[in-house]
Amino acid sequence: MYSIWVCMNVQNYRADSIQEYGLTEKVIHGAFHDNLQNYDLIKIIVLNLGKNATTHRLLGVLMEPLLEIAAEEAAAETEKMGVEYIRNLMKTMKRSNGRVASSGR
Repeated sequence: MYSIWVCMNVQNYRADSIQEYGLTEKVIHGAFHDNLQNYDLIKIIVLNLGKNATTHRLLGVLMEPLLEIAAEEAAAETEKMGVEYIRNLMKTMKRSNGRVASSGR
């Protein structure tokens, strides 16, 4: 599993570089040590982009499909939540014989 971090407009000495980081285990309490293969499953990639506008546009082109997918998934989840809310409201109204409780306003 990878976690990718994109740093924009970094200092010149970091610009146009990529680092990979991994996880290590640090036992805080007790004597149990896990096997490396159980926690060394994530790699963190840091992309340090300079102030080069071409690089930023390229990144935008690469990320656009992912952003579209994320937006579609968010819209579907919102729609699902709305449908579920309406179903619950209808069940509540059915249980109360169609009467909606007044808030006293």
